[in-house]
Amino acid sequence: MTWTITQLDRSLPDGVVMTAHWRLTKEAGPASGSVYGTISFPAKDPAEEGFVPYDQLTQPQVLEWVKAAMGDELVAAHEANVQAQIDRQLQPQTASGLPWQTAAAQP
Repeated sequence: MTWTITQLDRSLPDGVVMTAHWRLTKEAGPASGSVYGTISFPAKDPAEEGFVPYDQLTQPQVLEWVKAAMGDELVAAHEANVQAQIDRQLQPQTASGLPWQTAAAQP
Protein backbone atom coordinates (compact mmCIF):
# COMPACT_ATOMS: atom_id res chain seq x y z
CA MET A 1 0.00 0.00 0.00
CA THR A 2 1.24 3.46 -0.84
CA TRP A 3 0.10 6.52 1.09
CA THR A 4 0.78 9.91 -0.52
CA ILE A 5 -0.05 13.50 0.24
CA THR A 6 -1.47 15.12 -2.88
CA GLN A 7 -2.01 18.65 -1.58
CA LEU A 8 -1.82 20.79 1.55
CA ASP A 9 -4.12 23.73 2.24
CA ARG A 10 -2.51 26.39 4.42
CA SER A 11 -3.21 29.83 5.77
CA LEU A 12 -1.23 32.81 4.57
CA PRO A 13 1.13 34.35 5.40
CA ASP A 14 2.02 32.04 8.33
CA GLY A 15 1.79 28.74 6.41
CA VAL A 16 -0.21 26.87 9.04
CA VAL A 17 -1.49 23.66 7.43
CA MET A 18 -5.25 23.37 7.80
CA THR A 19 -6.06 20.41 5.54
CA ALA A 20 -4.14 17.54 4.01
CA HIS A 21 -5.39 15.77 0.88
CA TRP A 22 -4.22 12.16 0.80
CA ARG A 23 -4.44 9.12 -1.44
CA LEU A 24 -3.95 5.45 -0.67
CA THR A 25 -3.17 3.15 -3.62
CA LYS A 26 -2.13 -0.40 -4.31
CA GLU A 27 -1.49 -2.36 -7.49
CA ALA A 28 -1.53 -6.14 -7.72
CA GLY A 29 -0.84 -7.30 -11.25
CA PRO A 30 -3.72 -6.18 -13.45
CA ALA A 31 -5.78 -5.00 -10.47
CA SER A 32 -5.57 -1.75 -8.56
CA GLY A 33 -7.42 0.05 -5.82
CA SER A 34 -7.41 3.54 -4.36
CA VAL A 35 -9.03 5.77 -1.79
CA TYR A 36 -8.81 9.57 -1.66
CA GLY A 37 -9.66 11.80 1.24
CA THR A 38 -8.96 14.92 3.21
CA ILE A 39 -8.38 15.54 6.86
CA SER A 40 -8.42 18.84 8.71
CA PHE A 41 -6.15 19.77 11.56
CA PRO A 42 -6.79 22.06 14.52
CA ALA A 43 -5.31 25.54 14.13
CA LYS A 44 -1.71 25.84 15.29
CA ASP A 45 0.14 28.86 16.56
CA PRO A 46 3.37 29.35 14.61
CA ALA A 47 4.98 30.55 17.86
CA GLU A 48 4.17 27.18 19.50
CA GLU A 49 7.11 24.96 20.36
CA GLY A 50 7.55 22.18 17.81
CA PHE A 51 5.83 24.10 15.00
CA VAL A 52 7.33 23.12 11.64
CA PRO A 53 7.32 25.85 8.97
CA TYR A 54 5.47 24.95 5.77
CA ASP A 55 8.62 24.96 3.64
CA GLN A 56 10.29 22.46 5.99
CA LEU A 57 7.50 19.86 6.02
CA THR A 58 8.14 16.42 4.57
CA GLN A 59 5.65 13.94 3.18
CA PRO A 60 6.49 11.28 5.80
CA GLN A 61 5.90 13.83 8.56
CA VAL A 62 2.52 14.91 7.18
CA LEU A 63 1.52 11.27 6.63
CA GLU A 64 2.23 10.68 10.31
CA TRP A 65 -0.11 13.54 11.18
CA VAL A 66 -2.80 12.21 8.84
CA LYS A 67 -2.66 8.67 10.21
CA ALA A 68 -2.54 9.90 13.81
CA ALA A 69 -5.58 12.11 13.22
CA MET A 70 -7.45 9.16 11.63
CA GLY A 71 -6.54 6.63 14.27
CA ASP A 72 -5.50 3.02 13.76
CA GLU A 73 -9.03 1.73 13.10
CA LEU A 74 -9.75 4.15 10.25
CA VAL A 75 -6.29 3.61 8.72
CA ALA A 76 -6.93 -0.15 8.78
CA ALA A 77 -10.42 0.34 7.30
CA HIS A 78 -9.06 2.38 4.37
CA GLU A 79 -6.39 -0.25 3.71
CA ALA A 80 -9.00 -3.02 3.86
CA ASN A 81 -11.18 -1.07 1.42
CA VAL A 82 -8.33 -0.83 -1.11
CA GLN A 83 -7.55 -4.53 -0.72
CA ALA A 84 -11.24 -5.40 -1.20
CA GLN A 85 -11.29 -3.39 -4.45
CA ILE A 86 -8.36 -5.46 -5.71
CA ASP A 87 -9.87 -8.74 -4.54
CA ARG A 88 -13.13 -7.97 -6.39
CA GLN A 89 -11.19 -7.30 -9.58
CA LEU A 90 -9.11 -10.48 -9.30
CA GLN A 91 -12.07 -12.68 -8.31
CA PRO A 92 -15.24 -11.03 -9.66
CA GLN A 93 -18.50 -11.88 -7.96
CA THR A 94 -20.68 -10.27 -10.62
CA ALA A 95 -20.63 -9.99 -14.40
CA SER A 96 -22.50 -8.13 -17.13
CA GLY A 97 -23.50 -9.18 -20.58
CA LEU A 98 -26.29 -10.48 -22.76
CA PRO A 99 -27.11 -14.17 -22.99
CA TRP A 100 -27.50 -14.05 -26.76
CA GLN A 101 -23.94 -12.79 -27.30
CA THR A 102 -21.30 -15.38 -28.03
CA ALA A 103 -19.64 -16.85 -24.99
CA ALA A 104 -16.24 -15.56 -26.16
CA ALA A 105 -17.48 -11.97 -25.86
CA GLN A 106 -18.53 -12.34 -22.22
CA PRO A 107 -16.27 -12.47 -19.18
